[in-house]
Amino acid sequence: MKKLIQKLTIMLVLMPASLSIGLLSSSTNAILEEYAIYPPSLVTMMISIPTLSLLIGLILSPILMRHIPAKSLVLTGLLMYGVFNALPAVVTGFYSTFLCRFIGGIGCGLIMPLQPTYAATYPEKERAALM
Repeated sequence: MKKLIQKLTIMLVLMPASLSIGLLSSSTNAILEEYAIYPPSLVTMMISIPTLSLLIGLILSPILMRHIPAKSLVLTGLLMYGVFNALPAVVTGFYSTFLCRFIGGIGCGLIMPLQPTYAATYPEKERAALM
């Protein structure tokens, strides 16, 4: 049971990096229609803002690891990523959605430096299957 929980955790830790970048790219036209009153450049920025804020998380992660255990940092990053990327389904305001996407990107950035560390604990074949 412990091995299963560990594998599920590794899969969760690896998931944000693969999902955060291009998930909304195919929905660009629908997003532009939904927020037609805002400038298109600002609306398309909503799609790419997690990439920018991800850099903030990447910078903060090593700094926070000096003071917070890695498990707590992973949990914090996963919670930030999960909650703030699910929240726009309920909150429909443009700026609140924009802020949620920004904070979700920071959560993803907190996890990214830890991904290779946790994935490397498994043999190569198992690691490939997890990824």
